[in-house]
Amino acid sequence: EDSYRSGYQHVKLYFLIGLPFESDDDLEGIVAFAVAVSQAGKKACNRPAQVNVSINALIPKPHTPFQWFGMETRGNIERKQSTIRRKMSSNRRLKVSFHNTEMSFLEGVFSRGDRRLAGVIERAYRKGARFDAWDELRKFALWQESFAEEGICPEEYLGPRDLQEPLPWDFLDMGISKEAMLGEYEKVIASK
Repeated sequence: EDSYRSGYQHVKLYFLIGLPFESDDDLEGIVAFAVAVSQAGKKACNRPAQVNVSINALIPKPHTPFQWFGMETRGNIERKQSTIRRKMSSNRRLKVSFHNTEMSFLEGVFSRGDRRLAGVIERAYRKGARFDAWDELRKFALWQESFAEEGICPEEYLGPRDLQEPLPWDFLDMGISKEAMLGEYEKVIASK
């Protein structure tokens, strides 16, 4: 409210979906929070504020406590996006945008990958994959073909990892031990 009274008229909120143990109540919470932020503008300045909501899928990155969790499937993420979009659609003051699920999928595979993906990258490049971060230039079918031609099932990189399994990035020293990261993982599990 103080921000709105100081002249701010727009707010941008960032959220992740696909977190471990996430429920539909959590999705409702995103919507409710965005509505509350907009209504705070009305309380402060007699008009609801414009709220831009940006939502990305969690990519369980290496060297984090989430590295042992699996990434949500594209289908589940798309369902969650649809739920949020539907619930926000009746409020014209809320503008929601989502990270592209194809791009999230590729980011998840490559961030959790190993050296076997080098052939996929080279093959996709030779087929014409360029500037894939831009939706209008991404050729997802080329990536799918490249995975298949290299005999790689990309979904295998996105599943949960066994706690005792050697991980492709274990040889990198990030200044925190794997044991310490396991302790953080246990805290995530305990917070369920």
